[in-house]
Formats: sequence, structure tokens, C-alpha cells
Amino acid sequence: MQVLQVYRFTWGETPPIIALLPLSRDKMREYQRDRRARLKAEADAPVIDAAIPCDAILKAGDGELASIRAKAAAIGPGAVITKTHERLDVLSQEAFEARHKTSTPPPRSMVAIGGRPGRGLVPQGYGYPAPPDIAAASAFTKWRANTETMLATLATKVYAHEREIAALKAAQADRRADALAVVQAFAGIFLAFAIRR
Repeated sequence: MQVLQVYRFTWGETPPIIALLPLSRDKMREYQRDRRARLKAEADAPVIDAAIPCDAILKAGDGELASIRAKAAAIGPGAVITKTHERLDVLSQEAFEARHKTSTPPPRSMVAIGGRPGRGLVPQGYGYPAPPDIAAASAFTKWRANTETMLATLATKVYAHEREIAALKAAQADRRADALAVVQAFAGIFLAFAIRR
């Protein structure tokens, strides 16, 4: 990433000339240090609940804002500013998520008892269930069919490889048994010849 600095040059009555030049190494280091500090401060800053209108924070009094700042500093990173009983409040991220998980159930028309899609609807992964005609043309259904086809092909290849490996192991065991029989026969002949001498 290149950061440019703006320079203005003027000579008497002529209009100024504006030039963009890259920062020097020292100024670039200072810029990067300030940028990292700014990003860290933004990451540590409390998050404002999207349900709060912007003017609610602007209309809050100085005492309430000081209280919010103190609570956010006590909670640390992950603090969320939200509205509780018509007053601004600060919660931890976990408490905020727990409160909103229980308060916003899925719409009754979309999910039947047991967490399955309603009658006649086809599940679409993480999206909403769809009627069969729409589900047949959806990208998710096509993706699922392609994935199932690919997995079935891979399963047949794996099964064929397993049969080949089993046949090779059986042939190897037969060769070892035949070799052992030949060695035993030679050993018997050798011993019989050695005893006769």
C-alpha cells in the first residue's frame, strides 16, 4: 500500500501547483503506527445495537453518556450499547446475544414443530425453505445433486479399489504359500540327499 502526501507549491501570483508524493520512510512508519492504534481503538470500542435510533444517543444527557463510557470501560472489548427499559445500557457480547437469541424466534410460518420446514417446503441449506417448484430450480438443489453424484462416483471408485487391493493381497498370500511349499520341497530333497551320504 502506498500513501501519498499532498504538497502545495506557489510562485507569486500564479495558481498553486498541487503534487502528490510518496511519504518518506519515517513518515510512513508514523502513519502505520497511528493507523494500527486507530484500528485497535476501533476494535476495542463498544458496538452500538442496530435497533437503537441514532438520535437516541445524541439526545442522551452528559451524565448518561458518562455512565455508558464507564460501563463500557469496565466490560472492555466486546461491550454492546443497547436499550433496556427505554434507557441506554451496556452489556457484554455474550449477554447481548443471549438476550436476542431468546427474544427473536423464527417465524411460525417458516418452521414447523421439531425444527423442520413446514408442510410442502423443501429445506435449502442455511436459507429459508422453498416450495418444490422453486427448490427444483434453486442453486442449492443443483449443488446438492452435483455433490451427491460426485460422492456416489467416489464411493464406487473406492469400493473398486478396495476389491482390487483385496485381490492383490489374496494373490500375494497364494504366492507366499507356493514359495513356502517349493522351499519345503527343496529342503526335504536336500535333507534326504544329505542323510544318504
